[in-house]
Amino acid sequence: MGRVVLVDNREDELALKIMKKVPDAIVSTNFKVQLQSGDILCWLPKPNDYVDDEVQELADLIDQSTFLPEKIVMLSIPGTADDASLEQV
Repeated sequence: MGRVVLVDNREDELALKIMKKVPDAIVSTNFKVQLQSGDILCWLPKPNDYVDDEVQELADLIDQSTFLPEKIVMLSIPGTADDASLEQV
């Protein structure tokens, strides 16, 4: 397994908490990282970030990378498209 690459610009300590569990993780504040074989990309946007705009940066990273991420994990707030009831959330 490769590294865990955290893309994080949050003001909370979520990345630090993850790094306590995954000490070899690396953190970047943007998608200007160089992926290595087997990396897992973990995107931690702020709750009010316009991720539609940032997803293009993620697509550019993947298009330009020699190695594709093994997995992409994104933190997302449930029900932000108003398509979930309170029971579902």
